[in-house]
Amino acid sequence: MKVKFNIDNQLPEEHAEFWLKKMTDKFSQLGKELSGEQDMVWCNTDDEIVPVKFESIYLIQVENEQTVIYDKSQNYRYKGRLYQIKNVLPHDFLAASRSAIINYRKSIIWRLWIVAILMLL
Repeated sequence: MKVKFNIDNQLPEEHAEFWLKKMTDKFSQLGKELSGEQDMVWCNTDDEIVPVKFESIYLIQVENEQTVIYDKSQNYRYKGRLYQIKNVLPHDFLAASRSAIINYRKSIIWRLWIVAILMLL
């Protein structure tokens, strides 16, 4: 595939246009990332870089100065800082502390805590 970038300082708005034979998952994801409709984040496992969908994340926390992302079955390392990933997360995520962010839709502990608070009211 040929890729061409045209730089124009007078351009009123940046845009991208693709001419494809067919839409693939890679191009679909690229379009989402470029348009700000991101639904995943790139992370590291021991031997590869993998996309982790926001909907599968349970917890994001800092451990030994590294940002670690947990889903149901494994954990991943995120190269950026906690505040950087917080800026791209959807509204399903809440800061539990200065070093942890939880997905309240996935966290059973969070749900139980809310039920306990409501029962006290």
